[in-house]
Amino acid sequence: MRRGKKRRFGVSIPEDTACRLRELAETLGVDRSTLVTEAVDAYLHEKSHASQPHVCEGVLVVFHPPRVTASIAGVFEDYTDIVVARSHIHSGSTCIEIAYVKGSTETILRLEKDLRRAGAEACKYVASPHTYYDQASLFG
Repeated sequence: MRRGKKRRFGVSIPEDTACRLRELAETLGVDRSTLVTEAVDAYLHEKSHASQPHVCEGVLVVFHPPRVTASIAGVFEDYTDIVVARSHIHSGSTCIEIAYVKGSTETILRLEKDLRRAGAEACKYVASPHTYYDQASLFG
């Protein structure tokens, strides 16, 4: 999976994190370097994704209490130009919205902010990898 040369460097992490890392690596049957590399790659993709304006698509998962369902629905209604599909699920005392969105990074970030302001307890956007790495086809 790795591309190119590898570089060794030291990183200090809390003892409990190191233990969880070792345990997960053992459970998954991989070495710690592989696990850390995959985690860092995922983190960099997620965080650097928004740093370069572009059109993208992905899944937005939103957790919120039932009392703010109308507010959350209202926010989604304000973004019908980028919300391709949406589903509402109940799990115990939590509502979960799953939306497939396609639009500019700026608009998707604004949607996330508005959902948090409306009472969402957590929002997680997962960009489709091909939209970030294959930008030429999106603008062509």
